[in-house]
Amino acid sequence: MAEFNLFSSEFILYIQNYAKYLLLEDTSFQDLPFPPIIMLPSFNVLGTELESCSESPLTGWFRDGCCNTDRNDRSLHTVCCQVTAEFLDFARSRGNDLITPAPRYKFPGLVPGDRWCVCASTWKSAADIGLACPVRLESTHEETLQVVSLDQLREHALIMTE
Repeated sequence: MAEFNLFSSEFILYIQNYAKYLLLEDTSFQDLPFPPIIMLPSFNVLGTELESCSESPLTGWFRDGCCNTDRNDRSLHTVCCQVTAEFLDFARSRGNDLITPAPRYKFPGLVPGDRWCVCASTWKSAADIGLACPVRLESTHEETLQVVSLDQLREHALIMTE
């Protein structure tokens, strides 16, 4: 096998092509994710290591407790917030029901006070009309900054007392 830098575009292309070959040649690989899951580096909006958001309920795109993401996460589930009733109602009104459990997605349903990695665009839309819920900056992934400014996040920063 050729040597590649783990994060190089050549490596990613190699893995994608290799996965296609495996899927075509051996049906036991049919459950592999495609495109491959390559988690983006875990940094928060402050530029430091991403901290856990919640383990109860277990949150995150990868259900790892953190707001980690990859290029398959088109909605950017990267904002760690403590949800409020107003935010949950707002999200539901936009077609994003965060209240009703969905076991097939390992989603327990949320209640006010739960911390959860929410979609950056949903959080921003709520913030723009005064319905933002508090955000834990240390647990909010830096990819959020593609959608929401750091200043807007700081306006709603959750102060941890734990």
